[in-house]
Amino acid sequence: MVVTQSFCHRDDCSRHYCLDLCWFYHKPQKRQIPPVKILVVFFFSELLVSHIIVIASKYEGKGVLELTDRTRDESMGFYIGNMYRRMVQHTSVQLRPFDITIEQYAILFQLCKSDGINQKELALRTSKDQPTITRILDVLGRKGLVEKKMCQNDRRAFLISVTAKGRELMEQAIPVENKALEQVFEGIEPEQLEWLKQIAMHCIANIERHTIE
Repeated sequence: MVVTQSFCHRDDCSRHYCLDLCWFYHKPQKRQIPPVKILVVFFFSELLVSHIIVIASKYEGKGVLELTDRTRDESMGFYIGNMYRRMVQHTSVQLRPFDITIEQYAILFQLCKSDGINQKELALRTSKDQPTITRILDVLGRKGLVEKKMCQNDRRAFLISVTAKGRELMEQAIPVENKALEQVFEGIEPEQLEWLKQIAMHCIANIERHTIE
């Protein structure tokens, strides 16, 4: 199966950086990040993020989200968190017939692109830690969608491959997930998505620079 790289799945896509940014924003920090260093950049993306929230709400069947004075006064963390939750919820509903979660889909997608990679590389590509990757792979293994093979060069490591059943499932799931994300970004120009990606990258860099692990 050839995995097509739509705008939703390029390594530099806005979705990827939005999800990374949300993860960094909610990650427990050992010291507080000076908010002024990131909120200046957030200010310019508020309208675009709000637009995505409205679209996601519409496709959830809940009607268009009405932005009251209260929601306008919320921090950009509120908008980003709200957008992330709605994107995940919307896409999860579309993937429900395939009996896989967003996290499981992300793993399978990476394996379809680069089959036979090790767990460490898979964790890097999906921005997940090792325990989380182990847990997801165990579930996918029980479903018969992935398999582990011992690495010939390092017997302590395992190479992860997607099974024929997993590939067949992804052939059907990828177009569905693509359509779901096209709905999320409906009405947004490519230049605006690129702008959002650059803002997210800038904020992630700020957070990494000011965070002490």
